[in-house]
Amino acid sequence: MNEKTVPVTYNSIFQLAFADKAIEKDFKTKQIPLITLLFRFALLISIALYSCFYFIVLPTQSVNYQSSFLAIYQVVTLYCVLLFSFSYSKNFQAHQQIYTILSAVIISVGVLLTAYNIPPLASLILQSTGLPITAFFILFGLSWVQAFTLAILYFAASLGVISLLNQAFIDFTFAIFNLFGFFIIASIAGFILEKQKRQTYLAEQHTDRLINDLEQSKIQLHELSIKDSLTELFNRRHFDDVGELKIKEAKRLKSTMHLLMIDIDYFKQYNDHYGHPAGDDVLVIVANTLLKTLRRSTDLVFRVGGEEFAAILLGDASENLKQISQSIHNAIDKLAIEHNKSTIEKHITVSIGLASMNTSTNETFGDLYNKADKALYLAKQSGRNKTSIF
Repeated sequence: MNEKTVPVTYNSIFQLAFADKAIEKDFKTKQIPLITLLFRFALLISIALYSCFYFIVLPTQSVNYQSSFLAIYQVVTLYCVLLFSFSYSKNFQAHQQIYTILSAVIISVGVLLTAYNIPPLASLILQSTGLPITAFFILFGLSWVQAFTLAILYFAASLGVISLLNQAFIDFTFAIFNLFGFFIIASIAGFILEKQKRQTYLAEQHTDRLINDLEQSKIQLHELSIKDSLTELFNRRHFDDVGELKIKEAKRLKSTMHLLMIDIDYFKQYNDHYGHPAGDDVLVIVANTLLKTLRRSTDLVFRVGGEEFAAILLGDASENLKQISQSIHNAIDKLAIEHNKSTIEKHITVSIGLASMNTSTNETFGDLYNKADKALYLAKQSGRNKTSIF
């Protein structure tokens, strides 16, 4: 089994990507449903956290800061609600990457504006939002590079906000280290998570290939178990299995079934004179000729012995069967395969025994086979190269 190994490689030292661009595209496409689900979850969490800050945290303060936060709260929550609804649109998936980055930026900017508008709580806000912000970056489905880049920008913007507040920088020392630590940890975690997702994808692809190969092998083994290796016709085993099923089907449909037993005349003499390779060629040619002659979708042709073939036909009238058997004789005669050891013709011929299912009895496939075999025997006894009907 040939497998295509697709390693996780780096397009640069900062970016994970598969070597095969088609597989990279497939990986990203298959990530969309999960990323969309996490994206919606992150939007709901954002609304919940902003609401908790507005309705629970701010009312506990001695000063009314709700009015300072109201506009930010309304813009962010409205954006989250609208985008949550829009995420169910087909157009969302086409530009999902843009919306995820935009959402991360808007929510982060909302936090920074809140810290700027409420200076007494700025240190608390910056220090308590480090973990949620980094978590949002991951939940939004950003690659670790995108998350790391936004984290650095957020960290730099936080320093800018702190410098604009005209407060002692030492008051924000813990918040700064807290933010920096979360961003470093989150970036490493994001890298590991993204790499793990890619390895999981590769493992799933490998498993899918194995399952597909096993299914194909199963089909091939089944084909081998029911096909004759030389002529590629159905074999004797399948003949016995299908025969019982077909006769039951004919009875259920109140139809009829016919069985033709076909034998190449003086085939042993042909093998002895022309050799077994030539005999094998004749078997293949006769098999293909039978398939071309009996070409309806309901016609089944089998090789049931050395030079013996069989055909199961459904629903034909007796007169039509005679025409069919004659067409087989004509097709074989037309091949004009030389057979100087035949005592009836100077070319390959066949004898045919034909039997029909008796619809008025509980006849089994074995009974029908015995009748067709007896008919074949009669055809041989009466001179060969003819059809005998039992």
